[in-house]
Amino acid sequence: MAKLTAQVRIPASDRQIAALERIDKEDFSLVIYRTKKAFDEREIHHPESFFEDGITSLKQYYCTTIFDPHNCHAVADNLDRFWHEHVLDTARYSILCRDLKGFMHHDPLDRRNLDKVAAIGQVYLYTYKVLTKIFGKKNLNENFFPEKPEIDILVCRHDVHPIPDAEVKWDDVLPVDKTIEKIRAQYGNQAKISEIEEQLKKRNSGNGV
Repeated sequence: MAKLTAQVRIPASDRQIAALERIDKEDFSLVIYRTKKAFDEREIHHPESFFEDGITSLKQYYCTTIFDPHNCHAVADNLDRFWHEHVLDTARYSILCRDLKGFMHHDPLDRRNLDKVAAIGQVYLYTYKVLTKIFGKKNLNENFFPEKPEIDILVCRHDVHPIPDAEVKWDDVLPVDKTIEKIRAQYGNQAKISEIEEQLKKRNSGNGV
């Protein structure tokens, strides 16, 4: 499995190189075991190469946090299965996010919200463009990064909450994309937090709290 530093096709700062090396040091053995188990339980049996490629793709996806933290991103179904298993190991996942100086929030897609589904479709196409820029199209696995996916395999959004650190200026990253900025303002993590807090306030008010 090639190191991330050998895969990246764009200039990287010292901070970014250190972050790439940190991702490569992550132990994904439990992710592979649990993802394979989940597929087996559904009687879907993939070769070992599928799981190796899945981890490579997950590591590539995490690189959006290193190179493009100010925009939100989206993943398709196969890759999301690997990400789920990593997120569920909360201690390990939170330590990785801490070390990358940005918590990668996972937001499952509510398919009842058709406007959000369409917006996440736009976000995914943006993500694919960014990953193509970072790694080159030929280095993205079609099983995990389909170029033109059907909308029903897009399953979640992620955006990064930077962890305050006086030594990290985030001045070596891609600029804010205006289209993605509008989507993030409506459907991003901070917008969702505000929505949940407003719902709780109304419920508390209704209960006389």
